[in-house]
Amino acid sequence: MKYTKNFEKLGLPEGFKFGIELEAYNVNTKGKNGLYKGKSAEFIKSKNWHMATKNEEVLVGQGGAELVSPILKDTINDWQDVFSMCEHIKNFPGNDGNKVVADEKCGLHVHFDATCLTKDPNRMKNFLQLYAESEELLYKMCNDKNDPIRKGAINKDFKGIHIISAMWRNGMAAPTGKKILKHIRNNTLKVSYKKFGKLKMLASKYKLDERRYSGLNLTNIGNNKKNTIEFRMANGTLNPEVIKQNVFLYASLINTSIKITKNPSLYQNK
Repeated sequence: MKYTKNFEKLGLPEGFKFGIELEAYNVNTKGKNGLYKGKSAEFIKSKNWHMATKNEEVLVGQGGAELVSPILKDTINDWQDVFSMCEHIKNFPGNDGNKVVADEKCGLHVHFDATCLTKDPNRMKNFLQLYAESEELLYKMCNDKNDPIRKGAINKDFKGIHIISAMWRNGMAAPTGKKILKHIRNNTLKVSYKKFGKLKMLASKYKLDERRYSGLNLTNIGNNKKNTIEFRMANGTLNPEVIKQNVFLYASLINTSIKITKNPSLYQNK
C-alpha cells in the first residue's frame, strides 16, 4: 500500500471494500433544479450513489444533503466517481450563502467490509486493540491540514491534550478507546446490540456493546445486509484527496491488524 493522489490506486489488499457517506450543508435538494431532482438525480443514480432523505438523516431536513456511495473498490473508476461527486454537490448551493460547505454539522463516514477481520477472531481483537491504543492519533490525523478537530472532540487536562468526548451533533462521533481497552483487559468485550439479536459471526464476541454514535461504529458486524465497521471521527469535507487519505489511513490500520495476526512475533515490537 502507498498513498497516491487523484485517481490512482492505493494498492489496498485484495478483498478490501469500502463505502463513503458524503455530508454537506447549505444544499438545495428540493427545487426542480436541486441536487436531488432532474438531471442531477439521474447523474447520481447512474453512478449507483444514494441520496439520503430527511427521514434517514437529520442534516437533510436542516438544509443539508448526504450522498452515500455504493460498495467501492480501489479502482480508477471508483476514485473518479468519488472526485466527481465532491464536485457535483458544490453546484447546488441553498439559501444560506452562495457556497455549499462541509461545516461542523457534517462528518465524513467511511465504512469497510468487516469480512477481512471477522475471518479470524484474533484479527478483530488485534484491530480493536490497535485502534484503541491509537485512537487519539487517529482523531488528530483524519482531518485536512489546518482543519482543527471539531469543537468538543478534544479537551485539555493536567497531562496535556486528551480526547474525552465528541459533543458534535450530541456526541455522534465519541471516542471509545479507553472503554475498548478496559473490556479487552477484563475479557468482557461482548455483543448485545438488540436490533440484530444474537450475531452469528465468529468474531462477534469481540464487538462492543455500543450504539452506533461513536468514532468507531461496530454495531453492523454480523448483520447479513451490512456487515461493516464504520469510522466516523473525521470532519466533513468536500475535498476528495482528504477522503482518499482517510480511506488509506483506516485501511492501513485494518491491514496492520491482519499482519500482526499472521506474524505476531515480527510485528509485536513494532
